[in-house]
This record gives sequence, structure tokens and C-alpha cells, in this order.
Amino acid sequence: MVSAHGTRAEGLDELLRVVQRDGSQSAVLEWLGRRIGADVAWIGPRGGIDAATPAFPDTVVAALPEHLERLADGRLGAAATRLGTLEIHLEAFGPRAPRRPVLVTVGANPLTREAASLASQAGGLLRLLGAASAAADRNRAYQCKARDVRFAVLTALMGGDLTLARRITCRDVPPLLDAEYVRVHLLQCTPTDRDRLAEAYQDGSGYHGSGLMVHCPAFRDHLICPIPDTPDPPGDRLRGGQELRRLVDDHPGYFLGVSRPHPLTDLGAAYGEALHALAVARNSPERVAVYEGRPSLAGVLPRPAGTAWALSRTAPLRNEPKLTGDIVRLAVTFPRAAVARLLSISRTTVAAHCRRAERVLGPGRRPRPRRTRPGPRPRGPPARSRARRSSATGLPGTAQHHTSDRMGGSVPPPAS
Repeated sequence: MVSAHGTRAEGLDELLRVVQRDGSQSAVLEWLGRRIGADVAWIGPRGGIDAATPAFPDTVVAALPEHLERLADGRLGAAATRLGTLEIHLEAFGPRAPRRPVLVTVGANPLTREAASLASQAGGLLRLLGAASAAADRNRAYQCKARDVRFAVLTALMGGDLTLARRITCRDVPPLLDAEYVRVHLLQCTPTDRDRLAEAYQDGSGYHGSGLMVHCPAFRDHLICPIPDTPDPPGDRLRGGQELRRLVDDHPGYFLGVSRPHPLTDLGAAYGEALHALAVARNSPERVAVYEGRPSLAGVLPRPAGTAWALSRTAPLRNEPKLTGDIVRLAVTFPRAAVARLLSISRTTVAAHCRRAERVLGPGRRPRPRRTRPGPRPRGPPARSRARRSSATGLPGTAQHHTSDRMGGSVPPPAS
């Protein structure tokens, strides 16, 4: 015959195995119900049934409001009562504030001392599981909010508005906003790994040391990582991009495109370069490419004259709705479908604002010459050429010559 102490110890060992195997409150309650021969329910701090065995009678909770209230607010620790032919045992767990959860067992017979002790032990574990679940929910909510703040900061920087980026951070300014020059590192990985990596390298402020790892809303497998272009920046968890190169080395399915250094307010151009470099990296044996193409138009124009020309050319947009300017600014870098996802608007709205900008700014190219007589429709490139061009870039709507013209030289090997 097994002693009461031995039976209790065996029961606790079995309970711990249930928790390790499943970890849910429902699994613990089902095990406890089978072990003590009763139906069991866990009443959460809000007063409702959080979990219960399948045959638990819901009417019991509605019939015992006074008992549950006195247990939940700390006036009672445990109670036993009878409801018709049912024997009911109730026990509360945890601190008194604000309300305590209650374990309710219902059976044809009162609980034995061993069964009541086992139920009490299970209730303690149920409270810990509930606290762990609530903490996990809060952490998920925090991660979502931190991800939204990082994206908002990136969006402000993409628009060249450093002041807005600082305001978004609510005085907890990330070190990135104090950098003079940055490089954008664009990491392609699996969507699942994207979430894991962003959380693994995150610091206590929700940033990533001196850099950022931002979920790209346009491409589900892209992490946009602006990093200061300075040696050993303070709190650099990404080690100036070397950590991203290490990830590419360790994971055959990862690719990395890196821009040239750009002023912090010119982050949009840096992202465009990283996007083109990523297209090259996907066809490179090193799976890493650094943008080293020809200088951009902004870089070769005289700064005062070039700025004055650009302002005069885009001046008509200032009289249009602000959303039109925001959409056009993004549309020069992203496909229109990606702009729609970035701004949480429809593609029809994006197209309408782009047409508005085209009407205001005028034609950007000479009109086609009129045909004097009908002729055969021009034939496009062969299907094989189109497929080759698409697979070489890996980007929707990006032509091969657009990338190759901007990329030059050999791709440097990843830094050790």
C-alpha cells in the first residue's frame, strides 16, 4: 500500500510533467479532475471562468456569488459548501489586490485531505501559469508598440524630418538620431526569423543600440537596419553591420544589401541604394553586396543650384494635399502596392494621388510621336528575357539595367 506522503509526492511529480509537457491551465485542470474524481474550474480575477473541465456545471458559479466575492477580495481563504447533491470546494490564491483567482471543485463526495492538498498545489501552479500568460501578453503588446515606434521613426527619417523623428520618441531619443551619416543595411530573411531577430537584438528602450531593426511593411522578409557610419558607436549591438554579415554567413537563406554613407536626413536615398544592392546580393555567391554605383544626381549637382532647381521643380506640389506629397515621396522608392501598405491606404488612392502629382508637375518625358497610319503593335521583349530580368533583380517592377548601371566593382567579402 502506498503511503499518503508517497501518493502526494507522485501526484506532484506527475503534475509537474503535465506543466512541462503542455503548460496550459486547461491541461492542468483536466489532470486534476481525473486525479481527484471531480470537475474543476479556474475563476479568473475578472470573475469569469478562464478554464474548466468539459463536464463542469456552469450554474455552480452563478449560484455562489457571495462565496466567490468573499474569496476573491481576501475575506476568505477557502470554503466548502453543498449545492443540491453536489459537494463544492473553493480556494483562492495569490495576493489580495486587486482580485484573487479561485479554484472550484465539484463532485458527488467531499474532497479527501489528500485530494484537497493536491488541489491546493495545483491551484498554486495555475496562478503562476496565469501570471506567466499575462506577462507574455504584455510583452507581445510591448513588442508591437516598440515595432510601431521604430517604424514611425524610420518613416519620419525617410521623409527627411529629423524633428518629427525626435518628437515621436517622446524624449527617449535613440542614438541613431544623433548620427551624422548612416548606412542602411537591408537584411532578407524568413518572416519568422525577422520577428525573432528584432526581439533578440532589442535593448531596454525598444531600439537596437545605436541602430534600428525595422520591419518592412512592403516586404515581409525584409528588415531595414539604419546604422551610424562611425567606428564603434556607443551601445552598438549590431557592431556597425558586422553582426548582420555574420547572420548571413550562418544562414544560407539570408541576403544583405548595404548602401553608401548618407546624411541622416537622406535616409530615403540610402534605402533605395540598399534595395538595389540586395537585388545584386541575391545573385552573388557571398550573398552580401555594397552599393558602389555611379554618383546620384543629387551628388553631382552643385548644392545651392541643385537644391534651388529641385525646389522650383516640385513647388506646385506644395499647394496640393500633404498626403499627395507623402505618397509621391515614397513612390519614387517603393512600388505603388508597397506604398499602399506603408500608409495603410488602398492602391486606388495611391494611384489617384500619383496622377494628381503628374498633372500638377507636367509631363516628365517627351510625348510619343503620332502615327500617320495604323501599324502593327510593337512587340515586347521575349518571355525568356523578361523572366531572366525579373529573376536577376528579384524585385517587382525593377529592370535589370537599372540595377547594373548603378552597381559597379566587385562585392567586398564579409568582414570577419
